[in-house]
Amino acid sequence: MLTISNVAKDHVKQSAIPKRILESGQEEPFFIADLGEVKSLLEQWHKELPSITPFYAVKCNPDPMVVSTLAQGGAGFDCASKAEIELALSLGVPPHSIIFANPCKPETHIRFAKEVGVTRMTFDNSAEISKIAHIFPEAELVLRIATDDSMSSYQLSNKYGVPLEYAKGLLETARDLKINVIGVAFHVGSGCGDANAYHGAIRDAATVLAMATELGFSPSLLDIGGGFNGHNSKSGTFSQFAKVIRDSITLYLQDFPGIEIISEPGRYFVTSAFTLATRVCSKRDIRSNKAMYYINDGIYGSFNCMYFDHYTPVYELLRVSNNALVPVASRDTIPSCVWGPTCDVVDIILEDIPLPELFIGDWFIFENMGAYTNSSSTRFNGFSSPTVYYINE
Repeated sequence: MLTISNVAKDHVKQSAIPKRILESGQEEPFFIADLGEVKSLLEQWHKELPSITPFYAVKCNPDPMVVSTLAQGGAGFDCASKAEIELALSLGVPPHSIIFANPCKPETHIRFAKEVGVTRMTFDNSAEISKIAHIFPEAELVLRIATDDSMSSYQLSNKYGVPLEYAKGLLETARDLKINVIGVAFHVGSGCGDANAYHGAIRDAATVLAMATELGFSPSLLDIGGGFNGHNSKSGTFSQFAKVIRDSITLYLQDFPGIEIISEPGRYFVTSAFTLATRVCSKRDIRSNKAMYYINDGIYGSFNCMYFDHYTPVYELLRVSNNALVPVASRDTIPSCVWGPTCDVVDIILEDIPLPELFIGDWFIFENMGAYTNSSSTRFNGFSSPTVYYINE
């Protein structure tokens, strides 16, 4: 059986989960969000990449307390829409700490950015330049280039980023339309599996920065995007990734000593900070030597990350016994399936896994549930997103 790591076990030790279940009589699913973990990861970022300001990717998890915590720690924000910009501004984030990092923006969203003073925004095509020149000619544009993201979970260059050989043409278009290009951006793909991807991307970005300078621009910004894993993985630790980035900056950006460098981490800050508690709300009699259990969150809710973010469930089984929450321990297991609460047959969380016999009222505690979970959940069949409760240790 997969079990939770020390991070999630610490949540139990701190009594956050037992308090909700035992003292509050909680039955609906809920998150425990450890804001102390978010702060700790921000401290690690500043230690490993002191010259790079993190602009948190709001889309990953737009939880207001997370955004506020990061803002208080000096982070900026990568926003992709009017609503994300509104969220950041409502929490006191100044416009200059926001980058509108969506290369293909609706016109109404560009107008809103102009109204609230968010001037920095990305682009990767001539139509976007023309659109911005018409709506917001004072904008400060950042050219997003394509990268080799073949080792990432999601290869974003399939959708965004201009190939290097076409970058000069876009810069010339911006010059001709009298739009200011202030820098270059890239993204090595979500969930990057190879730190060397940053090496090649920073080299290419330096080439485009030089192009921009030759065309009369004065580039002052490099945005190295996201791609950082939310916890240490087989692809390497954050420290290993940070070293490659630092070395690449030293090697390729010697001609731009005063350039501002930002990044767009998302899952790095929130994956390990959120733990999800779900309750067994129904079960079927064992048939064909298989048990079937139903929990109160599923694929259309927090577990959409299984389809869209390659999440592998890691869990602990807990049971209320004598007014305490104790691990479910048994040597006897049976092949089991764990389903979500909706009426759709695709709503399955765990399939054909060995589990001890469970009962209504038992709990699954899932770790590493902060990235692309509540941000993309739905209300299908009328089920709501889990409530979030916060600890700050």
